[in-house]
Amino acid sequence: MSDVPQGTITEVLSWVDGDPQRAQQALEAEQAGANRSTLIASLQAIAERNPQEAAVTEDTTTVDEAVEEAEEVPAPVPPTEVSIDPEENATVAGAVHLRDPDVEAPDTELEAASYEPVESIRVVSGGNGVVIFLAGEPFAFNTQQALALRGDLNQAIAGLNY
Repeated sequence: MSDVPQGTITEVLSWVDGDPQRAQQALEAEQAGANRSTLIASLQAIAERNPQEAAVTEDTTTVDEAVEEAEEVPAPVPPTEVSIDPEENATVAGAVHLRDPDVEAPDTELEAASYEPVESIRVVSGGNGVVIFLAGEPFAFNTQQALALRGDLNQAIAGLNY
């Protein structure tokens, strides 16, 4: 019993560490000494445990150990091409947004096709617009165009799956 610490409740429970035999020793020492009701209740609960139950508690794997033992699962492979088919329900085609009324709208009839994804994307914004670098090529959008793009992207992204 001399091994039982005479410190705080936390120190005593830390020393017990879920061991029923240590809990019994600490319980006897506590009842003979400070007699703290909250500590006695905790020690009694631990002391009354089945030794097999305590063994299970002692043998539990820590999170770090579980991570080390876990089988590595490969990340999903991103698609190598983007397919667009105007006939599919998942296809979302936004409106053609013009920079100003003097710009002529391009003929953009949608046809089923596959496209290779860009190698890199970078977005930079200033006070009056956004520049999107697609594979290093800059594409500038004024505030109105950037907001229109955001709206179209929100609609298009809502239907994506991975």
